[in-house]
Amino acid sequence: MNLIQKIVRMFNPMLSCEQINQFIIDYLEDKLPAQTKKKFEMHINKCPNCSAYFDQYNDTVMMVNEDGMLEIPEDLAEFTRTFLREHLPQQQ
Repeated sequence: MNLIQKIVRMFNPMLSCEQINQFIIDYLEDKLPAQTKKKFEMHINKCPNCSAYFDQYNDTVMMVNEDGMLEIPEDLAEFTRTFLREHLPQQQ
C-alpha cells in the first residue's frame, strides 16, 4: 500500500467490501466496536452488492438458528458461489 492509499484509507469513513465480509459475523454477534459498527452500517446502506450479500447471509443464519441444521439446495449453493465470485475482490 503506497502513501496515498494509506492517507485515503485513513480519511475514508467507509469500509471496503472485503472488510464487510470479514466483519459480518462480529456485526451479527454485536461484537464490533461502535465506530466500526457505524462504518459497517454506512457501507451496507450504500453498497447494493454488500447489502444483498448481508441480507442473504443474515437470512441463512436466522433459518439455521430456528431450524437447526438445514440441507442447502444445490441451486442456492451455486447462486451463492456465483454471487461471491462476481462481487468479492479476487485474491491474488
